[in-house]
Amino acid sequence: VLGLPVRRLTLISFVLGGLVVGCGGVLLIAVQGSGVPGVGQSYLFAALAGAMLGATTIRPGRFNVLGTLTAVYFLAFTVNGLTLSGGPTWVNSAFDGAALIVAVGISVWSGSGPEGSVIMKERGSESNEMVGAESLVVSAEEEGLGSTDQLLDG
Repeated sequence: VLGLPVRRLTLISFVLGGLVVGCGGVLLIAVQGSGVPGVGQSYLFAALAGAMLGATTIRPGRFNVLGTLTAVYFLAFTVNGLTLSGGPTWVNSAFDGAALIVAVGISVWSGSGPEGSVIMKERGSESNEMVGAESLVVSAEEEGLGSTDQLLDG
């Protein structure tokens, strides 16, 4: 059998991930002095913003370690700077939310998802092949099935 042992690598990845999360939980309990079930929810939004922003920085459309680290450091430094400059407490969540919106917007605009752009499949090339509803209407008009108004009226 050639190639990587995918099942073994997947198992090792989950085991190591669980070990790192467990160590993080122990450290969090050590810092706070008690275990509170809802304490991790405040970290979720920043983690999602970092991961999504990381997918748009280095290699757009692909989650990668270097992009995620760059995005997390950018978010951490910026939020820390806003906090140190005397910003209100809601600035952290607002900045993370704005970063998440920008990351998703860049991802959609650049067409870096698995299917490509929503607007045009190949932006920048000479082919103007449209995808989605526009292509259905254009192909229906080309086949003589009626105009757009006739299709919409039924």
